[in-house]
Amino acid sequence: MLKYRNSISNRDIIWNCGLILVEDFLRNIFMGFVRVHLLYHASVEPIYGAEMMSELQRHGYSMSAGTLYPILHSMEAVGCLSSEYRVVNSKRRKYYILTPRGAEVLTALQKQVQELVHEVTPSSDSSPTQYGNEEAQ
Repeated sequence: MLKYRNSISNRDIIWNCGLILVEDFLRNIFMGFVRVHLLYHASVEPIYGAEMMSELQRHGYSMSAGTLYPILHSMEAVGCLSSEYRVVNSKRRKYYILTPRGAEVLTALQKQVQELVHEVTPSSDSSPTQYGNEEAQ
């Protein structure tokens, strides 16, 4: 039997696969946060990609144009955003604008996020609740 100096065990393979799955899991969650963030900023004023990359980076999200623009395009495709081109400093820039459907989605998400944050973040004046016992406390 040949034995390699740098052999990989089944345990290593499972651990590495598990790590990849965890990273993908976390990435999916953060991408959801990014979408909510984009909807919020579009509710304040029209947004454009480079501006939002800077805004997201300010919050710790390092995102390339190759990741951000497909997200914006998908949000436009489902009707949450619309777009228009504007010329700014002699450059053509695509702005994304919140649609009425996007406003409805944002309102629903804000309620859900607020409820979720209240439940999953500890506070000094409340103790964790158990499912089904929220009213008993």
